[in-house]
Amino acid sequence: MASTLPWSILHASVGKNPYKSACLTNYVPPNQLAQVPVEQIESNGWNKQHVVPATPLSAVLLYQDCIYNATIESARRAMLRDETTDLQEKAILLLKGRGWPVRKTAEGIAAIGLEEGRASIWPAIGWRALAALRECQLVLLNEEKKTIEFYPEDIRTWSSQVETIFLEYECRYIWTPRQESKLQINTWLSEKERAGWSIGWPIAEGTLVELRAASEKLNESAAGKRKETLQKSVGRAQAIHQFVSWPGIQY
Repeated sequence: MASTLPWSILHASVGKNPYKSACLTNYVPPNQLAQVPVEQIESNGWNKQHVVPATPLSAVLLYQDCIYNATIESARRAMLRDETTDLQEKAILLLKGRGWPVRKTAEGIAAIGLEEGRASIWPAIGWRALAALRECQLVLLNEEKKTIEFYPEDIRTWSSQVETIFLEYECRYIWTPRQESKLQINTWLSEKERAGWSIGWPIAEGTLVELRAASEKLNESAAGKRKETLQKSVGRAQAIHQFVSWPGIQY
């Protein structure tokens, strides 16, 4: 006759298991694995990697998830649908406040997850949710218009401890410096600005007196500047100052 073990004994045995915190990765059949080629950019020491399917979520998964990276296109689409649903569920639990209306957030996540090559319909709230839920910082480059955008938009809140991912604005490519490169973001942004690129610098808030004081603290001239001009110059200076303290990003 079988005997029943007390729960206390079972619980103690589980507690002694050295692998209790380990978990298995998702199984992907061997015929669904395929390495995506990396193409080298000839200028300024950057490489680029194709993103297929070309959506913001796909680009981030390609960068962060080695299994997604090694999975063929048809299987990736199924993974994207699952991850989009998962992010929508997480958004309800984790993204609180007036800036995250439930319906618009869910629609935004669906767009950046599933709508391919359609930058015009990827809403800002979807980009923000992607950055928040996948714990990354996104730099979007448009070579044709020479513009750089950021998500989260206020780069003064960024951290060197969070992954920073550089994407072509239609998410056709991920950009990374070559392995021997160590990117200093403040220097890179300043060089882009001198080359005529438009940068999405944050706008500083405050009274005219506060903005002038902040400008002087950052060694920026405030003489004769209107409030609107000071908001832009102080916001830019604060962002550059934020990145100066960062160690170079090593890829």
